[in-house]
Amino acid sequence: MQNTFTKFYQNIGFDSYPFRDRTAEKEDITKLFIKPLDYSSLEDILLSNQTAVICGNRGSGKTIILSDLKSKVPSNKLVCFIDNYEAIPLNNNLHDFYSLILQSITKNLLIHLDSNKKTLKKASRDDKIFLSFLIMKYSDSITGDQINLKIGNVQLNCLKRLVNKFTLPLTTLLNYGTTAMTNFGNELLTQKFGAYLPSISEGTVRKIFPNIHFTIANEFKSVEISYSLFDRSLQLIKSVMGSIPLVLIDKLDEDIRLENDAEAIANLIKELVCDNNLLLNSNIQLFIAVWQIPFSYLSALFRRSKHYVYDIVWNQQQLEIVLNRRLSVYSNNKISKYNNLFCPDVATDEIKNIFILSNSNPRDLWNIFNEIFKAQYSIDNNSKTLCKQAVINGLHHFVEHFEFYEYYPKKKDAQKNTNNVYSYINHLLKLDDTDEFTNEELRQAASTGGSTTNYISGMMNIGLIKKTDNKRAGGAVIYKIKDPKVTYAILNNIDINHN
Repeated sequence: MQNTFTKFYQNIGFDSYPFRDRTAEKEDITKLFIKPLDYSSLEDILLSNQTAVICGNRGSGKTIILSDLKSKVPSNKLVCFIDNYEAIPLNNNLHDFYSLILQSITKNLLIHLDSNKKTLKKASRDDKIFLSFLIMKYSDSITGDQINLKIGNVQLNCLKRLVNKFTLPLTTLLNYGTTAMTNFGNELLTQKFGAYLPSISEGTVRKIFPNIHFTIANEFKSVEISYSLFDRSLQLIKSVMGSIPLVLIDKLDEDIRLENDAEAIANLIKELVCDNNLLLNSNIQLFIAVWQIPFSYLSALFRRSKHYVYDIVWNQQQLEIVLNRRLSVYSNNKISKYNNLFCPDVATDEIKNIFILSNSNPRDLWNIFNEIFKAQYSIDNNSKTLCKQAVINGLHHFVEHFEFYEYYPKKKDAQKNTNNVYSYINHLLKLDDTDEFTNEELRQAASTGGSTTNYISGMMNIGLIKKTDNKRAGGAVIYKIKDPKVTYAILNNIDINHN
């Protein structure tokens, strides 16, 4: 009998399918998260209030790491998460990042103060005025009346706010009554002396009694941001909160305007990640997640000796732990070891290929298992294990249809046939059963002619190949393909095409 795919994976032992959702935003990280290598050093940075850059390829776990760190922050610390940059110019944008950071901090500070009003008790009058400036300048999503209310809550004590609130209806009533009496008198006067007095509108309630209202300072909008103002703002927030704010910055490379162009991404993040004043400021803690390829473009500008960079690294042992945890969570502890998924005919080398092709990337590992499950469903949807042919078919389909633009950059507005990762791979696939080559060997195999050196340089820039320390007998430098999917395609005669 033909099983549905749901029935198929349930027969294997899963309550829900483990490989459908492959992003941190869609999953319960509290159950699934496993620490990558050297994670304790990043936790130490968090607890010591220092700033860090988290560097990794797409799918390596940057977002889930930020989420885990956020969960470890003390409750008295202000935490902000930024992942939208539509208001940031693509170049010359440092002050815009200052504004975006302050906007996020101010928003979260208002939320905190709304339920912790006593926080402001010890603040000075000057600090309250300055905090009002931050609210006025960076709370664009709040209406004018709401902003004035928030500012009033900051600047005025409880008694003054009560006076402002309850005297308005009282003075309105007094003014209405007095106006009515005056109009009655005016009617008599008009009858006797109408020719000598100006006319009076009877429908108007006049403000004979002024409102009792404590004023607030709220003319701040025109002030431009600068580093000194940014730093002064951070000092104020530290004074009010008693601790420095933590700002988590993610998805810098996913702005739709960038179109996956690594050079454009590097230009966007350059001033943010290369600003020593910002990264070394003791009044703020930043965790900035960056895609490895555009970040590498800034190596000449970024001071690794001055700043902590956490490079996300997964080895096979770590990935096995992550995989087993995932299987256990999605099967309600019925499956705790991935080896139990496979038929006896699946050799050790075939399982090893799964981890090799994952390229130390958890998301790719889930993609591979998804392809293997789909292959097994096509072969035998009543099976309770994954057979050898399913593994072979799954790996083949994974490599052949892999979306390389997910992990490799491309030039904005580039023509279809210009140099990009797919044109580079097309040249590499013409190598003869090897993933190592010299300049001349690639030229002969792929007929790249005088452009061979440029191709090699381009492939190195995007991380597709690397220069080794080895040389041929004649002294020619040997290059090696870094992406195991391309190597697998060469050795197994798989075409990789991008339509």
